[in-house]
Amino acid sequence: MDMKLQALSWTKSTNPEYPYQVNWNGHEVEIRVNGFPAAQLYTLIADGVPVESFDNWPTAWERP
Repeated sequence: MDMKLQALSWTKSTNPEYPYQVNWNGHEVEIRVNGFPAAQLYTLIADGVPVESFDNWPTAWERP
């Protein structure tokens, strides 16, 4: 299932490299901010494993 299509309400973390987190279906999910523009802006990480990198924040996601 594509997590970027799910309606997720993210919470702010205390780590500036991983500024957003959410628990989704029992998985700890984080957003990592990458070295843009050398890499895509964000990486979606689920249970410590990188899932997908992307530049545009999904419209279904709500930032704090």
